[in-house]
Amino acid sequence: MSEEYIKARKAAEKTVHRLETDHKSPYLPVLDDMVNSDQLVKVHLGFLDIPLDLVTGTKTAGRQQAFAGDFMPLMETGTEFAVKWDSVYAYQVKEGISDPVTVYEYKRHFYVLEGNKRVSVLKYLDAPAVRADVTRVMPQEEDELYNAFLRFYNVCPLYEIGFSDPVSYRKLAEMMNEDLEHPWAEESVSKLKGAYVRFLSVFEKDDKYHGKVNPCDAFLTYMTIYGFDEVRYAGVEEIRKKLLAAGKEILIQASGQIKVRENPDQVRNKVLNIRKIIPAYTENKPLRIAFVYDQSPETSMYDQEHEVGRRFLGKRFGKIVQTCCYTNAAEGTALRDCLDKAAAKNDVVFTVTPQQMQETLNAAVRHPAVQFMNCSIHQFSNAVRTYEVRSYEVKFLMGLLAGILCENHRIAYIADAPVYGSIASANAFAIGVSMTDPKAEVYLAWSGVDDEDWFELLKPMGVNVFCGPDLADPQDDNIVTGLCMINEEGKTCSLAQPVINRAKYYEMIVQRIISGDWRINYAGDLAAVNEWWGISAGVLDINISSSVPDSCRKLIRRLKKDIAKDRFHPFAGKLCSRDGVVQKKGRLTVEEIIHMDWLNENVMGIIPAYEELNEDARKLAEVSGIASIREHS
Repeated sequence: MSEEYIKARKAAEKTVHRLETDHKSPYLPVLDDMVNSDQLVKVHLGFLDIPLDLVTGTKTAGRQQAFAGDFMPLMETGTEFAVKWDSVYAYQVKEGISDPVTVYEYKRHFYVLEGNKRVSVLKYLDAPAVRADVTRVMPQEEDELYNAFLRFYNVCPLYEIGFSDPVSYRKLAEMMNEDLEHPWAEESVSKLKGAYVRFLSVFEKDDKYHGKVNPCDAFLTYMTIYGFDEVRYAGVEEIRKKLLAAGKEILIQASGQIKVRENPDQVRNKVLNIRKIIPAYTENKPLRIAFVYDQSPETSMYDQEHEVGRRFLGKRFGKIVQTCCYTNAAEGTALRDCLDKAAAKNDVVFTVTPQQMQETLNAAVRHPAVQFMNCSIHQFSNAVRTYEVRSYEVKFLMGLLAGILCENHRIAYIADAPVYGSIASANAFAIGVSMTDPKAEVYLAWSGVDDEDWFELLKPMGVNVFCGPDLADPQDDNIVTGLCMINEEGKTCSLAQPVINRAKYYEMIVQRIISGDWRINYAGDLAAVNEWWGISAGVLDINISSSVPDSCRKLIRRLKKDIAKDRFHPFAGKLCSRDGVVQKKGRLTVEEIIHMDWLNENVMGIIPAYEELNEDARKLAEVSGIASIREHS
């Protein structure tokens, strides 16, 4: 018996011990035990070179226990099986196995019908692929991730590429200047495969990723940060260095861990902070901060909000803080250049829209000494901390007021796009309405839907109380924001406005940077940190018109105080959607609120599909859209 078989069998025994210790089956999985493949639709794909690491089991149970879970041989030396294995090994070393094996593919894994020993030998020799006659077994149940893979495979026939998120296939296609509707050129397929194999040769040598990160997910994150050409043309050492720099981001993307802080004082530094004894920033060595706007304060009310905050920092901190701003840097080269310029001269860089997040992350990896922040919620990044307000709190208060003041039980709510937090704001408004007018119906419209004039839609509904956009569009003649009422003369009157105190928000962030608490709070934590502050932090409020009766104003003030003190929560207690009970008691978690994809029982309307959104709303949804929107973008 050859020494190679003995080595392979010892490896099998180690695998069996490891799997049994982990309370897993030590043998190969059997496709026929998983599904009744005879009753499922099959598609014969023909002869293909398939990745050996995706050959994970056998079609039938006949040879299951002859191999460990990694295909290493278990049979005793001297058996007929061992002799045949040795023979296959000798043939592979001398001539090279050319006869294809026969496999069935099920959900991107291959199960061997004929050729188990050939697969075993090739795996023992660390061969990357095997020639196989492939038959695909189609799952009976709907599988969103596998369907996304099939869509990708139909245009780019590579089994090597398999992501954990269905949306990733579209992202990859965009980075390759391709799509998922038309077959890719053979050159594009070859380039992608070559780049992935090169990346994988480096990635697999780093132990910190083993068992934690899908290599394809890591590959996409790497490409997103550095670009496809950086993988395609870079040498192994260059990839290794850049992979090291992007390591935290890759691990965070894989872990899906986001720590959402709902209060600026939720985590306090309990260790002695040397900066409180020896200031890090002085008039001679100020903290330099750059703001990078997608448009400009002159053309965007949203940017103007942030500009007010920027200017306040100079007044609040004097010469200890110096700020500057860059404008018209929404995306692409313009944004990339501004971020690099800002990073070269500043200690902190703020970007103000979710659409700027990816380039902000890329810049953060390029400039690790600079603290980058992005105004958004639910973003996976360690290098970029995000910050946003809990708008649903003030929308709940506006809903209370709307229910009191509306006489015909018809109220409208205009949302922008189905992104993180927006459904929560709409539902919080509707819940507020139901508390003061149980008979009222809330008609939901979307300003981000293509060719939809939400203001015109209100007229035939008989709606005279509505909650419009938070900010006015300078180019829109109908400057209607906040909670409004249309009076008998047809004039629109303001009832209440949400107030986002960006100045206060930036003041608290900068104060913590100066004191040294900003980074120390999460030092060493491998998690993305999202700041999501609200009324309790003083960054969110409601401005009620003097025309509103004083009794109503008192009620709103009381509920606002209860929310601030955490004595009341809009999403506590029984909650019902139009499809049934969502929650009988308790309180929704932060994640459940951010990811909300259902509408409250008194809401009339739908969540629009990605195809219905206008161009601006689509761009926002691609970055921050709720799961159902992102998966179909």
